[in-house]
Amino acid sequence: MRAVDTNVLVRLIIGDDARQAASAELFVKNGAWVSVLALAEATWVLRVIYERSASSIATAVEMLLNQKHLTLQDSDAVAGRWNSSARGQPWGFPTA
Repeated sequence: MRAVDTNVLVRLIIGDDARQAASAELFVKNGAWVSVLALAEATWVLRVIYERSASSIATAVEMLLNQKHLTLQDSDAVAGRWNSSARGQPWGFPTA
């Protein structure tokens, strides 16, 4: 199974460049693994570079959780964090 990096996740979520978004979809078509690090980096990019709100980021993470071709590392923990954000807690991952 292929591993997905931050750039592929951002392209899947943002879709601002049709060619890159199509390449990202093609890359994950046969299954791909997403590390917690890549997911955390992608949420940072969404927040800082694309100035997305916490609710928008939570929606993007939900989309990734439900994407049938992706396997998220520690998906139960990610889903738990997503559930917390649905209850109004700010989205994000704890930092060391």
